[in-house]
Parts: sequence; C-alpha cells; structure tokens
Amino acid sequence: PFSKPGNKHQYVHIESNHPSTITRRIPQSIESRLSNISSTEEIFNNNKLEYQTALAAAGHKVELQYQQPSRNEEEHSNSKRRKRNITWFNPPYSKHVQTKIGKTFLDLVDKHFPKAHDLHKICNRNTIKISYSCTKNMDRVINAHNSKIKYKQQSYEEKCNCRNKQDCPLPEKCTSNNLIYEAKVATTHETKYYIGLTSTTFKSRYNNHKASFTDNRKKNNTELSKYIWKLKEDGTSYTITWKILKHARPYSPKTNRCNLCLWEKFYIITANKDDILNSRTELISTCKHRRKFLLSEYG
Repeated sequence: PFSKPGNKHQYVHIESNHPSTITRRIPQSIESRLSNISSTEEIFNNNKLEYQTALAAAGHKVELQYQQPSRNEEEHSNSKRRKRNITWFNPPYSKHVQTKIGKTFLDLVDKHFPKAHDLHKICNRNTIKISYSCTKNMDRVINAHNSKIKYKQQSYEEKCNCRNKQDCPLPEKCTSNNLIYEAKVATTHETKYYIGLTSTTFKSRYNNHKASFTDNRKKNNTELSKYIWKLKEDGTSYTITWKILKHARPYSPKTNRCNLCLWEKFYIITANKDDILNSRTELISTCKHRRKFLLSEYG
C-alpha cells in the first residue's frame, strides 16, 4: 500500500446524511481493498494503522482484519456472466424522510406490472433497481445558491436593434440569449403553442423560423413550420405572437447539466397536450449544447 506524503485519509462519518448501506460498507470496502493490495498479512498489519485511525475518526468502530482471497472468488470474477439491461431509479436520500421510498417504489412496480402484464418481462424487479443518491453537502448547497443569485444579477442584453420597432417580435428584448420562448399561433377556430429554446440571441432564432415559413425546402425544420405550412396550404389566416418564458443556463461541463434543455422539457411536459405543437419525442432528445465541449468537435 502506498500513500502520497502528507496525504490524510478521510471517510464519510457514520452519522452523516448517507444511506446506511453506504456507511455500513465503508469499513468492509477499506478492509477488502487493503487486503487485495497487500501481498502478505504482515504487510497488511504494518500499514493498516493509518486506515484504522481514519475510520475511528469517522465513527466506525471496527478492527481491520486481513482477508485471504479465495480461489472461488478469483474464478467467479473471471467468469463471463450475461449482462442484464437494468433501469436504475436514483431518488435522493435523506434521514429526515420517514417514508420507505425504495419499498414503495418496488411495490408500485409489482402492482402495475404483474406477471400477466405484457410489459412484465421488461418492467420487473430484476430489470428495475433502486439505488439512493446522496444529497449535496452544505458547501455545495451554499456555492450553488450564491452562484444562482450572481447569475440572476447579471444584466441580460434585453434591447432591440430592429430598424422598425413596430415589427419587432419581442419589443426591447429581441437580442436576449439563453432563453426558452413560446410562439402562440392563433386562428379563427383554434390556438396552438410552440415551445423552443435558443442559446444565441432570440433574433437569430426568429430569423431561422421566418425562413422556414417562406422557404419550401425548410418546411419540415420544426413542428411550428409544419403547422404554418399546413395553415397556408389550407388558406387559413393566422397571427403569431412571441414571448420569453424563462432565462436559463446552457450546458456547463462543471455541473454536467443543461438547464436550458431541462426547462424546455419542463414547459413541454406541463403544457396542454391538445394545444401544444411540440412532438413528444423532443423529451428524450439529447442536449446539443454539450457538443462544443467534446474533443471530436476540434479534431
């Protein structure tokens, strides 16, 4: 076993807000790892003191014991096993929650997908597993809160550079960026809505929409353009009004999350399915804003 000079071992405290399965298995994992990287029991005993001290400081009252690896375990680790397609449900864990989330969730799986159900082979306890995810510590919560406040305080470039201010789709806001917008298409007999997003300025996105409304080659670019062309072919008059629903951050490699795409999906889900033009397949689409952070984009 090797540790860098000055390195201090720290483990999750026994009383921390973590699932009991995690805190209970920490000493076992340390014991197993230390045994595997120690060629003899003597080497194990000579190096276990610093690990034992770190575990005691975290409230784990255990005595590390050397584990001799068995031949059965080695053969089992090298054997080929069929991989099962498993869907994981990862709810956040908190000791303050009294409801048994895991048991309740698995009971719902048994209830709604019994053996007689057509989807039982896909949705059962062998293919759907639950594993709690740990909540953020206070340092990350405070940093996220401060970052959110600072982001809100940033001034958006909400101004208009249109020559004819009366034709501006968003008066005084057409140059805004990183936003989710709504297009309301009203006819004499119905009103439809389209939810979209843009990480560039709204005006550049609006110009793309206008091009898809007039260029026959781009009529299938979006669900909105398909609907507009349908109205034009039927000879139905319409009016389009635009508005900003929300500003949000695009994808960040630090958080590995795109709030812009998440909020767009949220507005699509919560909208009335009879009035919205967006396709339901947009909910499972991948984030396009992370592409610029991939090395393949610069290869």
